[in-house]
Amino acid sequence: MDNAAAYILIVLAGILNGSFALPIKHLNERNNENILLIYALLSFVILPWFLAWCTVPQIFAVYAATSAKVLSIMLVGGFIFGIGQVCFFLALNFIGLSLGFIINLGLAIVLGSLLPYGFVHHHNIFSKCGLLTVIGASIATAGILFSNRAGILHNRTWRRGNAKFFKIL
Repeated sequence: MDNAAAYILIVLAGILNGSFALPIKHLNERNNENILLIYALLSFVILPWFLAWCTVPQIFAVYAATSAKVLSIMLVGGFIFGIGQVCFFLALNFIGLSLGFIINLGLAIVLGSLLPYGFVHHHNIFSKCGLLTVIGASIATAGILFSNRAGILHNRTWRRGNAKFFKIL
């Protein structure tokens, strides 16, 4: 796969990841399980296997040549990721799309940057690259905290401004 195709897939993944939760705003709570089931089947089963089949020649031979230990780690990681996605989906009802995505993606960036240094490259944490990574993760963490605070203040202001609306309900 050339670089252009890889960039197109990354942009497409970003668009789909950023918009998958939009239907939540238009559903009542009774339909959450239905949309979650459809989302889980499409995103965790059908599309990954379809894309793997389309992009990796002899995908089943690759899996057959992979050790049981590596396959087990992949399976556990995928299971944990799936649980995280379901929790994220359910949390969006409580905190909203914008704040939910800020917290979710911000934590993914911070942890995805720092955990490899902690587990694999701990001897490089005090190198120039390691220190820049820690500084960048600290800035991202501060951004998450500021965004969270802004979301809390926005909700308080919005509720006060719409008190008549809540009285009607």
